[in-house]
Amino acid sequence: MEGVKRPVGPGRLLLLGALVYLLCRGLLLVQVLPHWQGADEPGHAEMAVLVARGGWPRAPDPGLQARIMADMRAARFFSWLDVAVPAGVLTGFAQVPRLADAPSQVGDESPLGYLPLALAAAVGESATPEGLLPRLRWAALVTALLWVLALHGAGLRLGGERSAMGLVAVAVFLPLGAVASATAGPDLVPALWVALWLGCLPPPGRPQRRGARWSALRLALVGLAALSKRSGLFLVPLALACEALPWRTAAGRSDRSDGWGWSLRRAGRVLPLLLAGVLATGVGMGRSTVAAGWLGEGRDWGAVRLAAAARSGGHGFRVTDGDPGAWQYLLRWVDLPSGRAASREVEIGAWLRVAAGHAPAAAQVVVTDGQGAWWGETVTAGADWSMVRLRFSLPGSVERLRVALVPGTGTAAGRGSFDIDDVILRIGDQELAINGGAEAPERWGAALARGLSRYLDAPRLFRGAVAVWRDPLAGLGSAARGLAFLLRSAWGGFGWLKVWPGSWAGALGIGLGLFMAAAALLAMLRPQALALGPQEGLWLRICGFGALAAVLVATAGPMLGAVDRLPQGRYLLPAYPFFALPGLALAERLWPLRGPWMLCLLLLSLDLWTLFGLMWPAFGGGA
Repeated sequence: MEGVKRPVGPGRLLLLGALVYLLCRGLLLVQVLPHWQGADEPGHAEMAVLVARGGWPRAPDPGLQARIMADMRAARFFSWLDVAVPAGVLTGFAQVPRLADAPSQVGDESPLGYLPLALAAAVGESATPEGLLPRLRWAALVTALLWVLALHGAGLRLGGERSAMGLVAVAVFLPLGAVASATAGPDLVPALWVALWLGCLPPPGRPQRRGARWSALRLALVGLAALSKRSGLFLVPLALACEALPWRTAAGRSDRSDGWGWSLRRAGRVLPLLLAGVLATGVGMGRSTVAAGWLGEGRDWGAVRLAAAARSGGHGFRVTDGDPGAWQYLLRWVDLPSGRAASREVEIGAWLRVAAGHAPAAAQVVVTDGQGAWWGETVTAGADWSMVRLRFSLPGSVERLRVALVPGTGTAAGRGSFDIDDVILRIGDQELAINGGAEAPERWGAALARGLSRYLDAPRLFRGAVAVWRDPLAGLGSAARGLAFLLRSAWGGFGWLKVWPGSWAGALGIGLGLFMAAAALLAMLRPQALALGPQEGLWLRICGFGALAAVLVATAGPMLGAVDRLPQGRYLLPAYPFFALPGLALAERLWPLRGPWMLCLLLLSLDLWTLFGLMWPAFGGGA
């Protein structure tokens, strides 16, 4: 049986040297970079600790945020960013201007991307934040080492030792990868899964690894990449297309004896099983804390359906608003029974109290018809259960009502945390079933759809797509700005987009980026111009389409429907192999034998200058 030859002689030494360089540079950067100066590190640290505690995080931890904020102040976080220190006691990330738009990663990022950081956080989790952050950074460095090893294995299968070392060199010498390997964040996790997926694909000129097991493995890696971070979503369409390709054996014979249909059926059969397996834990845990039929408005502020909130039965509602600048409430739409009466008597009632550990506060039960009419009742809840009841006459033309349980007195500034149970809604003498005791959890299908919609931010993307359709010129201008910043930030903007290279280094980085992007475009349109054979051409075309998909996801994902948001170069980290392979092939064509080495030497020079000429002076050797 034909196997993959292991690198011998110089190949092993080069790989070992690259790993040693990566490790030493990472350890140095961990010390040079002041605490919390990596992009979004406070939120990533909070998320890692919450994942380490077990389960799928549902709400931020104010106590943990306060401890991290204290260490941020001690580490001169605000001085490094040249912003004023917030007045008063720092108790939450929302007080930090750079974090106010997204004060927590909970509800925004997937816990799957935080598994390496969570493992590090689980070791002595009770330690202070200043001891926690180095462990998280070391976990990122270990992830980077695994990523490079996976790329080496993929390169060996795809093109032999030269391709393997070229992929390793591009990955190790990327300045952006250097910073990602020394800061607490999930950016390298999808990159690892993508590299492993590449290694499971059939190499050029060899028989395809067929069978359900290989398909399941490849698609499982796709699911992990896509669900670890949104930057890995580009792999989904690419992988499905690859599963349907008619790979060829060494004899040049098409290896699709069962036809294209079998390959397509294979992808369609395995993918649902993959998604069900990957999402089952998160969806199952999520549905148990959400009451069927009820929706949360506002940020993800924790579990809604809790046993601790019950007055009767096994569960009740926990309605929390911890943001003084935004609405957060629980609501349900109710379809009314048909009738010809001119008006109908409506009664709604609920039992409520403040959640344990909270001071008495005001709350509302509000009913609207969706057409401008509303009815409400405000009550000041204390530690004991009290009843709130609302009666009104409803016009016969109304067909739907929206019932809302709202902290506060009817403004966005309202805050508080309440237990609510035994909510009833009567129309005349008929009591409607509205799951008012929160006894029924959310259905599996609804939980899956809600989770995917939230993860993809589908409503925002849809609004953005509609806006582009209506004004394509504005959309084109926005896309141009996004692509320009994506390219620029791939070679700078370190430390909360504060540290940028000078003119010559920035020009060199942008030039290298444009070179690899042009190579990927050429590989997609005319792969025979770069390839030595038909199978190599197929692989280069796959790389070209992968690079295009990654750019589309990295650009459209943050920008569509958003205001003042630009894509960052780190979103392309998982896709760097799809730029590197065409880039190395084009360098080989332009300068045989020496071209790839020159490309790697330019990257190494830029990486060393970024470390010693940019990062070290900017941060003064650490804090």
